[in-house]
Amino acid sequence: MKNINEFITQHNNYITSENLDINIHRTAITILSHERLIHLIIMLFTILFTFIFLALSLILNFISLYIIFLIFLLLSIAYIAYYFKLENTTQNWEIILYKKINSASSGRT
Repeated sequence: MKNINEFITQHNNYITSENLDINIHRTAITILSHERLIHLIIMLFTILFTFIFLALSLILNFISLYIIFLIFLLLSIAYIAYYFKLENTTQNWEIILYKKINSASSGRT
């Protein structure tokens, strides 16, 4: 499977095309929602370990624990930024889906 960033770019290009298939779009939202859930779990554990190493470094006062804490802090910041991108993309795609469903249902009546 391709990189998730390539997947998002490819699907964003597909969304801008005139003929958006709702089923394909729902499948893309499902894939992205799964990716989002996995990264939420990873992000929460990374933040948990960040706080654990912060507490250990303050209690034990070892320089190596401070270094590990800083590494986990940087990793947590990166995960938060990445999760923010996944969350916003999923919400934007869901808004597009709802607009497409509403326009299709109003066109039938």
